[in-house]
Amino acid sequence: MIELKQLCAGYTSDEVLHGITASLGHGMLVSIVGPNGCGKSTLLKTVAGILRVQNGEVLLDGISASAMRRDALAARIAYLAQGKQAPAMTVGEMVLHGRFPHLHFPRRYSARDREIAGTAMEALGIMQYADTPVAALSGGMRQSAYLAMALTQEADYILLDEPTTYLDIANQISLMRLLHKLSRDGHGIAAVMHDLPLSLAYSDEIWVMRDGILVMTASPQEIVSSGVLHEVFGVDVRADSGQYSYHFV
Repeated sequence: MIELKQLCAGYTSDEVLHGITASLGHGMLVSIVGPNGCGKSTLLKTVAGILRVQNGEVLLDGISASAMRRDALAARIAYLAQGKQAPAMTVGEMVLHGRFPHLHFPRRYSARDREIAGTAMEALGIMQYADTPVAALSGGMRQSAYLAMALTQEADYILLDEPTTYLDIANQISLMRLLHKLSRDGHGIAAVMHDLPLSLAYSDEIWVMRDGILVMTASPQEIVSSGVLHEVFGVDVRADSGQYSYHFV
């Protein structure tokens, strides 16, 4: 389990996150929502060890992440940034890069590493694109390739920053179904999201942020009934038989 305890973090001396307390367990899909600039991306980067903890703690199975070696942390937590530029390599080559945190000197991929990468591509239905340049893939297939790289990393936790950006509606839904399936396979997944109905439909828990503060963490049903979405976003979301939609009056 990833536990955040009164977490404060930011850039240099500027504190962006203020006393964040929450947890992400195996088998959970969490959507992190909030207005632009509220600290969502900063939160993911801090949990992934990219940004330094200024105060409080990030615990990974009870061990302080700050005390862990960078490669050990990377082997447990995969971070997929927003707006990633497609690397100049094939899908198979990129997916295999997920093994990097597990390599030892002289850092050569073994037959076992290649087997793990192949299994991940098979699981996500992209094996036929192994020799295809990543830049040639559609947005949806490219996201599947990045997820295959995360699976190859054998990370327990996957953090995604705005994974549905640039995807059409069909691919957004397909991606959320895939994230839901991966969580049911035992991964703990947290994704920064902007589409509230989509987040509510597929997530086990919603983290609502505003001004660097975690305003509420709860189930989708509790989030909708609480009125916090109107308070934070100025919009209303209606729940009807498990379906969520914006409600305009």
